[in-house]
Amino acid sequence: MGRRDDTSILDAAFRKPAGRQTLAETVTARHRELILDGQLPPGQPLRPAHLAPRLGVSVMPIREALHILDTEGLVTFTPRIGARVAAINEEDVEEL
Repeated sequence: MGRRDDTSILDAAFRKPAGRQTLAETVTARHRELILDGQLPPGQPLRPAHLAPRLGVSVMPIREALHILDTEGLVTFTPRIGARVAAINEEDVEEL
């Protein structure tokens, strides 16, 4: 009986099923779409406590989504103020 490598076992066990997204990925995709479509204007505050009830999720997926969007340059964080929609230009939109 051949023994599988521990790494391949773990990879198979934790692999996400095709077509399935985490809650944070879903929230990220929705906010990305709203920002890129201009429905959330630059400077718009993005407060997890206000967004979570509207989306029917806890604040954790919202926070994770905002940090992902921050790495993409779509959201900016300011100490003691929080997250806001970043000002983006046409080249940024094309790059994304």
